[in-house]
Amino acid sequence: MRTLIEVFASCSTLLAAALAVIVVSQRRAAHALTKLACTDPLTGLSNRREFMRALDAEISRASRTGRPFAVVLLDVDGLKLINDRYGHRAGDRAIKRVANALRVSRRAMDVAGRIGGDEFAVLLPESDHASAWLFLERMRALLAGHRRAGSIIISAGVAQHPRDGHGVDALIDHADAALYAEKRRHAHAAHITPASMPRIKREGQRSPA
Repeated sequence: MRTLIEVFASCSTLLAAALAVIVVSQRRAAHALTKLACTDPLTGLSNRREFMRALDAEISRASRTGRPFAVVLLDVDGLKLINDRYGHRAGDRAIKRVANALRVSRRAMDVAGRIGGDEFAVLLPESDHASAWLFLERMRALLAGHRRAGSIIISAGVAQHPRDGHGVDALIDHADAALYAEKRRHAHAAHITPASMPRIKREGQRSPA
């Protein structure tokens, strides 16, 4: 009888351990799926849905505390031309460089997302217009041209809550209008040359002999 009890106890222990492993695996799988649903696959930043969720939550928080925050919209000038002249891998490389500059420039509390093809957004809690432009200056310094990777030019617009709007749509529209105003100012100053492009062979292009 004692032997049967010991065998039963041993089996119960093994079953409990197996169930624990299954539960942990399921939790990890659920976490991975949740992360995939919230993440842009090319850059690893938040996707549009997750960014808008974070912005809506920040509006609710700021409405309670009365503390300002800023929203930055930015995009890559001339990305279509990069894709047309040098291939989509070069365009993807430019997008990844902007994403990396966002990661390096932001604080732990900031939320950065890719919300369109070449469009990015940044949520800066406890920040005003001036702080947002300091953030952009840091980004632009990182994207400035150097010998190997060349330069990437971005246009940007800033909206501050509640000065420029109270809701998600109002803030996004204000920042978007400011972005396109800056893009028009850049129109005659932006120079896209082979020297400033990522050094990548166009798809189907043969290497020089």
